[in-house]
Amino acid sequence: MNIRFSRHAKHRQKLYDISRSDILQILALDHAEEQPLNNRRELISEVFVAKYGWPIFVSYVREPKGITVVTNFPYDRETNYEDILR
Repeated sequence: MNIRFSRHAKHRQKLYDISRSDILQILALDHAEEQPLNNRRELISEVFVAKYGWPIFVSYVREPKGITVVTNFPYDRETNYEDILR
């Protein structure tokens, strides 16, 4: 299965230091290749809480050519992530 990361997703990975292999593992656990086509799927995985300190939020779309990861970040509702950038 062809998995592509959007520019936004790549930026978030770098910003929050989330490894590509961890995202791929989360997608495998969700059986992303079996999801309906062209539906955006959002999931919160607690698999890497010990590693990152928070659950990881992943949003992706399954398309005919493969899967596109739209975004990913540590899921913490209390933190304003835009303040980190400033």
